[in-house]
Amino acid sequence: MNRIIAVFIALAMMLTVFAFADESELTVKGTGTVSMAADIATITIGVQNIETDVATAQAVTNEAINSMLTALTEAGVAESDIATGSIYIYAEYDYSEAVERIVGYRASNTLVVRTRDITSVGNLIDIAFAAGANTLEDVSFYASDASEASEQALRNAVADAMNRAAIVADAAGVSLGSILTIEESISTPSDSNGRMFAMAAEAAAEDASGTVVQAGQLQVTANVTMTYEISEPRG
Repeated sequence: MNRIIAVFIALAMMLTVFAFADESELTVKGTGTVSMAADIATITIGVQNIETDVATAQAVTNEAINSMLTALTEAGVAESDIATGSIYIYAEYDYSEAVERIVGYRASNTLVVRTRDITSVGNLIDIAFAAGANTLEDVSFYASDASEASEQALRNAVADAMNRAAIVADAAGVSLGSILTIEESISTPSDSNGRMFAMAAEAAAEDASGTVVQAGQLQVTANVTMTYEISEPRG
């Protein structure tokens, strides 16, 4: 009986030791952010029409898209930098009566225009509207090479995590040991919509100064999670 009790006591002590070992860790998170300038912009712009006849709706939309393509390429945009974003045609219904009925067809087509001249974005929007566009879905800004900014953001995140670990350990009265694990992630730098004003077709047509688009700064953010061994301070 005494031997059984001794075994249980020994097992309990082992479990206590292992629990302490599991708990003798400190996990901290760090964040680093670096700002950088965009050097690529994409504009998603298009045409949407409603006609009573499906063929007419499609023809009117296609005519406007072709006009936009011609105007944009004449403005210096390479054909390889223009792609179809979305295209659809669907029926419009009238539900005011007991039985639904088709009252027309909505046709839509959008182009995604890429430019490396950030200062030309507003002008390209105006050119597209003048050529027949009537919808502007998105303007996004990107960086062609964010490797240097990503590296610096990661360094900043690690430094932030290490600083947090040192503060927490000092406040808790424990000593930091080896780093057990490090996990990291980096966001892709983009600024969807940026700073955009006078986006509507009417505004672009009426405002003699044209559409104003300001790219602003892109943010590259890195996050790290670090786990340290910790121990009671000596002395």
